[in-house]
Amino acid sequence: MAQEDSTVDSGDEGGSPTRRAPIWVSRITRLPVLDADGATIGAVTNVVFGAPLPGAAPSVHGFVCRVNRREVFLHATRVARIAVDGLHLRGGTVDLRGFRLRAGELTAQGQLIGRRLGNLVVRDVGIAPRTSRAEAWELATVGLGRPGIVRRRRPAKVLDWREAGPVLDFGPGAADLARVRALHPADAAEHMASLTDERRDALARGLDDAQLADIFEELPEAVQVEIIEGLDLSRAAHVLDEMETDDAADLLAELPLEERRELLSQMPEEEAARLRLLLAYGNDTAGGLMTVEPVVVESTTTVAEAIARVRDREVAPVLSAQIFVAQRPTEPPTGRYLGTVTTSELLRQAPGDPVGPLVRRDTAVVAPHDLLALVAQTFARYDLLCLAVVDRVGRLVGVVTVDDVLARVLARDTERAKSGRI
Repeated sequence: MAQEDSTVDSGDEGGSPTRRAPIWVSRITRLPVLDADGATIGAVTNVVFGAPLPGAAPSVHGFVCRVNRREVFLHATRVARIAVDGLHLRGGTVDLRGFRLRAGELTAQGQLIGRRLGNLVVRDVGIAPRTSRAEAWELATVGLGRPGIVRRRRPAKVLDWREAGPVLDFGPGAADLARVRALHPADAAEHMASLTDERRDALARGLDDAQLADIFEELPEAVQVEIIEGLDLSRAAHVLDEMETDDAADLLAELPLEERRELLSQMPEEEAARLRLLLAYGNDTAGGLMTVEPVVVESTTTVAEAIARVRDREVAPVLSAQIFVAQRPTEPPTGRYLGTVTTSELLRQAPGDPVGPLVRRDTAVVAPHDLLALVAQTFARYDLLCLAVVDRVGRLVGVVTVDDVLARVLARDTERAKSGRI
């Protein structure tokens, strides 16, 4: 039987998970939630499992926590490790929206615990880190006991999750939802685009906001609009907030003006301001294509500080290939734009050196109103991954990435082919 006082550790940052004896959910629900600095911000009240693929254990989607008397959801990827002193979070803010169970999910307390298996009931469930994937946990054991009053702390019988099949019923449509969750966003988008409106809406309701946002970025804009209009206003705004800013702006541009205003009013003001900036430009211009979240530093920033910035999990991979250097302020629109430094060049320098001497000042730039054709030609001519968008007074206002240019060019060519223009 699994040891009752075990702890689970997901491993060091960037390392592989360590397999240990499962920890009972009843132990986890007694733990405080600790932020990246070790301060207590709440307490764990439940564990949420997601429907598995055939033959796989149910995964831990996240944890329900009480923060300021409010039940909120912490995605499993936000948890760095589970230890005897609490759930240790990675950096970042906590989403304080109220917790809502989605289709294809089960909570440990209140749903799994208490279910019958023969003449016994589930008294507890144990989780362990997945050996195949860092930063992930899964159901490992199911503890059973006699119905009625609990007279002992340990379950009378412990099963491997594979032996508890009838207990692990995630409801109708759960298997299809699990398959979509396991797909690459591009493949999931292709699958969802082929479904009926009713089935597509059901899948959208079951996906978490970050997953749906990733899939949205791969869907045709017409399908995005159909799905977003089927979501309640608060959730639609949150999905948009999870999307890359340029993709969210493209979607908003397809919506009626009043609906667009309502969605922007529901979003954090900082993100809404970024979107309003992008919406001021045409779709097929550098301004309409750009993201306003590149990595920007000053020339006095050290190499070590710059590398730490590109290692941030929130930075898209294509944007981590280089940093942009400008005078203060470093949030677009910045002070005077100075140039770029590639991440590979940073890695060859001493950590304490400033980035200023490494700046390439001759790299190509485009203006916000330059059209897609010129932007694409510039990428091809200079073999770029990212292209700075600089306004007429020399400020960096955003960055266009090669994947966004390719997506827009391909979408335009597809539309032309359908209309018989090519």
